[in-house]
Amino acid sequence: MGHSLGRVDGPVLKTPTKPISHSDATPTPPNTIERIYSNYRSEPEMPQTPQQNIGDSSAKIFAELLSGPMLEIVVGSEERHWHLHQNLLVHHTRFFDESHTVNGERKRIKEGKLELRDEDPTAFELLVKWMYQGKIDDVSWMPKDVKWDYAFTCQKLYLLCERIGLQELQNQAIDQFRRGCHEAGLVPGPEEMKPIYERTRPSSPFRRLISRIAARQIMDPASEKDASSYKDCFALSPDFAVDVINAIKVGTGGSLFDDPTEGNSCRYHEHEDEHDPEPDTRSVSTESTLITTAPKWPMKTQVPSFLLSYVEVSGLLSTSVALRGIADGSSSKTAAQRPRIRSSDRV
Repeated sequence: MGHSLGRVDGPVLKTPTKPISHSDATPTPPNTIERIYSNYRSEPEMPQTPQQNIGDSSAKIFAELLSGPMLEIVVGSEERHWHLHQNLLVHHTRFFDESHTVNGERKRIKEGKLELRDEDPTAFELLVKWMYQGKIDDVSWMPKDVKWDYAFTCQKLYLLCERIGLQELQNQAIDQFRRGCHEAGLVPGPEEMKPIYERTRPSSPFRRLISRIAARQIMDPASEKDASSYKDCFALSPDFAVDVINAIKVGTGGSLFDDPTEGNSCRYHEHEDEHDPEPDTRSVSTESTLITTAPKWPMKTQVPSFLLSYVEVSGLLSTSVALRGIADGSSSKTAAQRPRIRSSDRV
C-alpha cells in the first residue's frame, strides 16, 4: 500500500523490554563431575547424574540407572553369582564398563560376565548394598561377638575398592574397620596384615594404620607379641618393616637410647651363656584379657637384632638410628585399653 499524501502517522511504540540487571552474582558453573558416558561408549548416553549418594538420587534418575543390561558377576572360589544392573555399576565406577581398560588391558568381561574369583563374597555383599542404597551397616549397632568379623570384612571391602576405584567407599570401610577393632578390643594379627601390603599402593592410608597397630603391639610390654611375631611380614614387604620402625619412632617421641659407645663395655662382649649383662627388667603380663591400664610411652624395650640387621644391611641407616633411639622416658600419653591381637590361626 502506498503512502497517502497528507497522512499523518502516529508515534512508533517501542516494545517494552525488561531492564538489564547489573548483578555481580557469578553464574553457576556446569557440573563438572557429571558422568558423560558418550565420551567413551558407543551405546546411547547414560543418565547424566552428579556423583552423589545414590540414596539421594531422584526417582527418575534411579529408575534409569536400574534399566538396561544386567552384568553377571562371579565372586570367590565358591563362585557366588550376582546379576546386577550394569548402568548402576558404571555410574559408580568405570571398572564395570566393558570398554574401559586397566593398565592397557581389558577386563575379563565376556558375554556379559565378569569373574572376580580372588575377591571375598561377604565383602562384595557390602559393595552391592552400598551401590544400591548408598550406605553400609554400622558396626556400633552389632553385638560385640561379631564386631571383629565385620571389621575384617570391611578390610576386605577396602581392598576390593582399591581394585575397582571407589575412594568414597574405601573411607567408609576403613572407618568401620577401626571402629570395629576398637569396640571388639581386638586388632589384626600378622596374617591379616599381609594382604594390606600385597594389594595397596605405597601411600595407602591403610598401610599407615596397620603399621601403627603393629608398632603399638611391639612396644606394649604386656603384649604377647614382639617384633619377631611380624618376621614374615617384614620378609614379605620391606616397606612394612620401614613403616613399623618409623611408627615406633613417632610413637616414642623421638627419645634416644644412651650412647652405646659409652658405659658398660661388657654388654658388647661375647659370653658363653650369651646373656644380656643389662637385661630388660620390665614386668610382662601373660594374661590374654584386656588390660585397662597401659604403660606410659616411651618405654624401655628390647629391639630384636634381626630387625636392626635388616635395616642396616638394607642401607636404611637413618631408620636404624631411629630404631636404636627408642629409650627409657616418660610421657603423659596413656591408652585406655590395650587391645589383643586377633589370632590368624583360628579355625
